[in-house]
Amino acid sequence: MGAGMDVAWQASWRFALLVTAVLFVPFALVAFILDSLAGAGGPLWLVPWVFGVSIVIHEAGHVVSHQFLCPSASTARSLGSWTSASVERQALLFRDDIIVSITGPLAGASCAGFVFLIPTTIPLVTWCAGGLIVAYHLFSLLPFSQDGKQVLLALKERTYA
Repeated sequence: MGAGMDVAWQASWRFALLVTAVLFVPFALVAFILDSLAGAGGPLWLVPWVFGVSIVIHEAGHVVSHQFLCPSASTARSLGSWTSASVERQALLFRDDIIVSITGPLAGASCAGFVFLIPTTIPLVTWCAGGLIVAYHLFSLLPFSQDGKQVLLALKERTYA
């Protein structure tokens, strides 16, 4: 599993860092304003870090499930860049391919649970931040996103062998 996590890290660290940096300023600003006005901002600056980690966990979900379902398959390869996180892997049986495609977004979305642990006196802010993380990962299952395309391709080809 160590090699799989290395592939997931290599596939996503640049994009995760960029997203964290871009989100840090607005979340820190909102936390400062809420704290100044209502004493309710709390550590919302943690949200971008959780978002960045969720991107790495998303790719790790793909790699780990692929290794679990087909240990004999060739190792996945990192295709990550500053604008996307991606792992290239060997195609599996259609059911396994669908499972691998879905586990990434579900693993990434599960990181939103950590956002709900951030103490704040305005729960709506926390819920919106967690919802942003969940929406980002579930969005990747839509048919025009990479994971969604993979699910459709697996359903179309249906290799049973």
